[in-house]
Amino acid sequence: MVKLHMRHISATLIALTLFVPATVRAGAELDFWHSYTNRHDGCLHYSFHLINYTRGLFLGHGGPTTKLGRWAYKFDLAGNGPVFQTNQIVLSPLEGRNPIPVVAGTIVVDAEQGKAKIDLQVEQQGKIVTFDGNGTHRIKKIEGK
Repeated sequence: MVKLHMRHISATLIALTLFVPATVRAGAELDFWHSYTNRHDGCLHYSFHLINYTRGLFLGHGGPTTKLGRWAYKFDLAGNGPVFQTNQIVLSPLEGRNPIPVVAGTIVVDAEQGKAKIDLQVEQQGKIVTFDGNGTHRIKKIEGK
């Protein structure tokens, strides 16, 4: 009798944890940092992804997961830096091909500290807006380090 009761309680607790998202934190990750030389212009470029996740326990179509993506972008920076101006920045949705027009701002890379400060204004649907990913982000992967 006691064994059956404990199994029922355990099964109920497990079921509840699957249906109640336990969000721990959210944040953006600057990932896949790498450099390359552009074959068309011979210029040094840096490329990376910036992805905003909500962390917790989520039940998705592929099963349980601990990350839920909110938005994702890819960047291509032309030049040696550490300060990149709008004419050196190409910003696109991670899963898209059409660049998002960057109308103002800079990206400043601090390689020693492993951080990048993004401060951009972009054009979306005919309006100039503050970029979702503005802020200082830790660079997760740097090629060659």
